[in-house]
Amino acid sequence: MTLSPSQRQGSIGPIPVSSSVQPRRDETVSSERPLPELVRMDVVAKALGVTERHVRRLVDERRIPFVKVGYFIRFEPEEVARWVKEHRVDGSGRLRSRRLAR
Repeated sequence: MTLSPSQRQGSIGPIPVSSSVQPRRDETVSSERPLPELVRMDVVAKALGVTERHVRRLVDERRIPFVKVGYFIRFEPEEVARWVKEHRVDGSGRLRSRRLAR
């Protein structure tokens, strides 16, 4: 399966990236690393299979990684995928991640 340039493959599935939030090719955070592609809340909600309201609550409670761009809330697909992996629960009801399980 070939994804168009406006889509990004993450561990939570393909996440389309709005052209309005894609970084320009000449902008960089450092001389080697380009700016990350950011996605909107509705895209994250659809990828996670939850409502936008639920994602907004996760943001309000600071339970999911997000980026504020002015008054807009955006997400890095790689960070959301990492967050999902860290919060995965095994069959016994315990978190799999050693970092979060105490």
